[in-house]
Amino acid sequence: MIDPETITHDNALDVFRAAYSRRVGVGHEKMSYGQLSDTIGVQVRTLKSWRDSQSMPHMDSLLKLCVVFGPDFTSEILTVAGQGGVENIDPSTRSNAHAAAADITDVLAEITTRLRDGVFCHRDKAATAPLMLDLSHKLEEQAKAMLSEVPR
Repeated sequence: MIDPETITHDNALDVFRAAYSRRVGVGHEKMSYGQLSDTIGVQVRTLKSWRDSQSMPHMDSLLKLCVVFGPDFTSEILTVAGQGGVENIDPSTRSNAHAAAADITDVLAEITTRLRDGVFCHRDKAATAPLMLDLSHKLEEQAKAMLSEVPR
């Protein structure tokens, strides 16, 4: 367990800025500031101030970022509190609705990323179809595990 005293504003800011900068800005696979602004309702100027460590998002905006960027982002920013890596838990060891929702979110995040340009081409289909098949197998296994836990 991490000692709460070791969590400082500066290290929290560094972890947030790194995770945020990998996902927003200019470049392949990154969301533009304009797109993010439209999605979460925060001004571009504010989004750039987060990148430059001039400010940090309020809790509602942080939660919106977690929704937009998915469990990998959430896990990455929670590493400062020793809570990262939750998206990598072995699905066979977890059989609950939260695990199913996390798996669904991962696949939807990938599809959403590929839809940013407004086109879902054959390359996007080829990349996401295996993820969707894997998801269906995971969900089937999780449903079986949940049913086995139900008293009869």
